[in-house]
Amino acid sequence: MAEQHGYVLLAYLVINDGSCRKNDKAEKAEEAELLSMFHLGPKESLIGQYLGALEFRGFLFNGKLYLFTNYLCFYSSMYLSKTIRVIPFGDITEVIYSCCMEGTQRY
Repeated sequence: MAEQHGYVLLAYLVINDGSCRKNDKAEKAEEAELLSMFHLGPKESLIGQYLGALEFRGFLFNGKLYLFTNYLCFYSSMYLSKTIRVIPFGDITEVIYSCCMEGTQRY
């Protein structure tokens, strides 16, 4: 049986959802750097970037969420250490949309 990690990921600000494109050279260089950092294969494509947070074992890590073709990745460099998580979509069991004023919706 696979280990349950119990991550809670919070996305709260869109950095780039793919609608505002950089020049191709800069975009490809950034994507190659991210693929290398997350140890993803060349078939993965970066879809969007979000400011967000990862809650894990009672700690909240602020950082960036990266949405790829088949993975949701998280990167943070807080508390003098780096936190990198790669979560395959198949491991995501629930997505919850929450807004402090409007309540919570489950998808």
